[in-house]
Amino acid sequence: MKHLFLAAATAALLIFTACAPRVGTMITKTYPVAGANVPITVFMNPALAPTDSESLGVVSITDTGFSTKCDSVTVVELLKEEARKAGGNAVVVTEYIRPSIWRSMCHQMAGTVLRVRDFNSVAQTADGDSVQLMAVKVIQPKRKLPEMTLSANIGYGWRTAKLEDDPASTAYAKAYYEELLSGLVTDASFNYYFNDYYGVGLIYSAYSANNSQYSTDRSGESDYWKTNSVIRFIGPTFLMRMPLGNPKWLLDCNLGIGYLGYSLKETFASQSWKVYGSTVGSYLSLGAEYKVDEHWAIGARLSEVVGVLGTWTEETNGVKEIVTVSKPSEARIGLTHLQPMVGIRYYIK
Repeated sequence: MKHLFLAAATAALLIFTACAPRVGTMITKTYPVAGANVPITVFMNPALAPTDSESLGVVSITDTGFSTKCDSVTVVELLKEEARKAGGNAVVVTEYIRPSIWRSMCHQMAGTVLRVRDFNSVAQTADGDSVQLMAVKVIQPKRKLPEMTLSANIGYGWRTAKLEDDPASTAYAKAYYEELLSGLVTDASFNYYFNDYYGVGLIYSAYSANNSQYSTDRSGESDYWKTNSVIRFIGPTFLMRMPLGNPKWLLDCNLGIGYLGYSLKETFASQSWKVYGSTVGSYLSLGAEYKVDEHWAIGARLSEVVGVLGTWTEETNGVKEIVTVSKPSEARIGLTHLQPMVGIRYYIK
């Protein structure tokens, strides 16, 4: 099904990026790689690090923005692995960022890789109770990406639902309505990020398609046949983003659920016909943006609005009728549409 394309792409992105945290090293000296059976000691209290040792460099384990394998045990094991590669036999943790819903859900650590010659040479003696204390400098990560942004986009969209196969429709009428399966799309959103990677937002998205032709009906009356259809989505979104190597480039993924409304207005001579209704819809998007300066960026986005209308109101020359589809075999009004767009971003702070 076409409307599953973007959902599958989003899931693939999350699976691809939901991995181990980022490992950074700056090793200044190495020894032969330590064997897998050589124990690596991790000192969480720098005061207990042996003095008779040699520094080989530093290692850091940080969140990528989409890391999932970043519990404290995994992070410590990554520190040990890097120490083993450098030929060290110990790591003293000097910085430790604990998980926080407002910053990162990962444990993040940085430390110095040591080649210890005498493990009994400590800088100071600690009693039995203080051995387990965490005398590590706990640092707060500095925000590198904007906290709040405004976004506006414009593009061209395509509805993925097929037209209802009405035997009474002429080829001319079918061709006329097919013109309404594509149209102008716009959206605007406000985004607030808890940290550099996650946030929430509010988005408004509109799809508009129009058609007008001079026609003659079956009674022989001639006039302009005009049709205007609009699909609107508004709702909260969950936001995810990550830098793409160069900090000026950002990749984002937005997931939302909210109000999805539909309206169609048609006129011919003195006659008018309206169809309107609403339901719950979902919103998915993948996008990239490039930071031009401190406050402005340009971006591109592929989004998808998903929804089906099972109940709607039909109004013919002022007379209303509520239509409800209850059987799976009966046709509903498909509102799903894809919308590639380009636009601007304004970084508030």
